[in-house]
Amino acid sequence: MSLPDARVLAATFAVFLTKPCPVIAEAAKVGTWTELDRLKARTHALGYFRPHVVQRLDGSFTRGSADESLFVIDPNDCVENGSFDLLLVVFPKVAVDGHDRLPRPLARFSKSAWSPLKVRLVVGPTGRGSIVFNDERPITIDRKTP
Repeated sequence: MSLPDARVLAATFAVFLTKPCPVIAEAAKVGTWTELDRLKARTHALGYFRPHVVQRLDGSFTRGSADESLFVIDPNDCVENGSFDLLLVVFPKVAVDGHDRLPRPLARFSKSAWSPLKVRLVVGPTGRGSIVFNDERPITIDRKTP
């Protein structure tokens, strides 16, 4: 894992695994998709996931003139329920390219699907960018979100 990626993950998550996932015996005992989803949420809250940065896109995501970096993160949960999940986080580009500890992300957005997700940035003639998952409708991040 590169140093910038490690800094992004540390700023994005309070706790996560850096070693292989432990065996979670309860996962073999669940009987419904709902129980599996609940187990996944519980283990994720405890930090049982191994996130990694999939992609970095530089542009303006929270304001038209902002110089920012958007990171696409695969949470890589230890309990899988068959969905493909991605987390997108936005940081000031100057902070990412620096060496200080990163602040909390300016924006966070998660996306789940039942097939693998591809992410691309589409920039229109005005310079405004939109994020496109696979070939779905573009999603524009234009405000600060929790």
